[in-house]
Amino acid sequence: MSKYLPIIISSGLMFLLAAICSIDAVARLLQIPSGVLASYFLGAPAVVEDHMVRIFTNPLLTVNPACSGVRFFAFIAGLGGGYWCGKHLLRWIALLPLCYLIALFGNSARISMAWQFRRFAGGRIPEWVQEYIHMGIGMVCFLTIVAALLHWINHQPRTAKGNINETIR
Repeated sequence: MSKYLPIIISSGLMFLLAAICSIDAVARLLQIPSGVLASYFLGAPAVVEDHMVRIFTNPLLTVNPACSGVRFFAFIAGLGGGYWCGKHLLRWIALLPLCYLIALFGNSARISMAWQFRRFAGGRIPEWVQEYIHMGIGMVCFLTIVAALLHWINHQPRTAKGNINETIR
């Protein structure tokens, strides 16, 4: 059982945070800063209207609640809680701001990359193919960040627990 404890803790934290972050008011804590930061990356002004961020680029970019990055935040916070912090609740709570910043910058970069692709593909690629490529850009961006985090976590000095590979075996 103790061999699988990091996976159980990570999964539980991911599901809990995904449920909490799916509340609109909580999702906006990631959506609005991500949209504003993406507008900074793109060098365009942004306006927050209703439940979305409009970035005045050509073509117009809107960041709606589906683009908030809450599942990515839940994933990396669960990953950190299960693998890096283990049973230390206070250490995990202290790690949450770092997870928030990583999710914020990662999501803003994803939004910027997806917009750059959309600008490039406009009229050249059918709209339905662009949607799949848009999702693929998100997966590649987020998986790259997760792989870098796993590499970093796995190469932290450990005295009592060992590294992730030894914990899972």
